[in-house]
Amino acid sequence: MNTQKEQYNIIKEQAMAYKKSIYNDYPQVKKFEKIKSILIKYLLVLFLVISILHINNLYKVTGGNILLIAMAALIKIDWIFLLAALAPRWQFSLLLYILFFDKVFEFLSSLSSANISSFSDYFQIYITALQQYPLAAITDFLIIIYLLSIAFIAIWLTLFPKNRELARQSEELIGKVKTFISTKSS
Repeated sequence: MNTQKEQYNIIKEQAMAYKKSIYNDYPQVKKFEKIKSILIKYLLVLFLVISILHINNLYKVTGGNILLIAMAALIKIDWIFLLAALAPRWQFSLLLYILFFDKVFEFLSSLSSANISSFSDYFQIYITALQQYPLAAITDFLIIIYLLSIAFIAIWLTLFPKNRELARQSEELIGKVKTFISTKSS
């Protein structure tokens, strides 16, 4: 008699074979899903790197409790929005715009609180910071890259009709695989 783990592995193998067979008819969807996954994972890694740098910078400046600083830096809404954007529905990718505008507002607020009123002021301060506080300057640069990346990926996922259609097809195919799994496991 098959154990529960063996049954699970058999169903998993069958589901993978079924998924492979239905995706053979939709190579563009498979490519789209792969690119989307890579882009969102890139944003997740970039966010993690920025968070780690931010934790390090805050710890050096404040000398506070590293655990509290880490929790404050890592418990952000970015994770939820980025993971939601991984979902097949293209509408979840609209959350990236909210994340983008939130980060732009946060960035502009930090410039305003530092009395930086123009980009020329910012660049002068940035060059000085790069020489005196390279890790903080690199963090700022990565934040700008993160902002631009979020905007690019959000636009790519939502504004191009072809990508919205591929996301719709992806959702349908994932639904078929889920249905297949539920019928096999009952």
